[in-house]
Amino acid sequence: MPRTNIDPARRALWASLRLPVVAAPMFLVSGPELVVAACKAGIVGSFPNTNARTIEEYEDCMRRVTDALAQARAADPSARIAPWAANLITHSSNVRLQQDLALVSLLGMPHVERNAHHFVDGMSFASDAEQKAFVSAHR
Repeated sequence: MPRTNIDPARRALWASLRLPVVAAPMFLVSGPELVVAACKAGIVGSFPNTNARTIEEYEDCMRRVTDALAQARAADPSARIAPWAANLITHSSNVRLQQDLALVSLLGMPHVERNAHHFVDGMSFASDAEQKAFVSAHR
């Protein structure tokens, strides 16, 4: 039985997706172009913050993605353009973490995730039976 108590923000997220998929944040591979292409294809795009070597480069990447997606939404308001995720490396070796968090906040990103698989609260959209089957199959 489908869940009926899904909050409006989560419902809007699912409505923006063609598939419940996250384009994995790949070190030295994922960049603004890949994130934008994924989002335009209807899947969540993401890239690790450490792909940008400086906070200035990171800000440029985030603004490029934000601007490109805003332009795509304006050009076709009916398009299913997925959101994107900034994948923050929270390991103590990331000496720039506080700057990255401040930048994400400044740009108004509603979600900050340290692991992309937590982006949509896992399987919370699925029925209890489906969640239990998924967990059983992946133990």
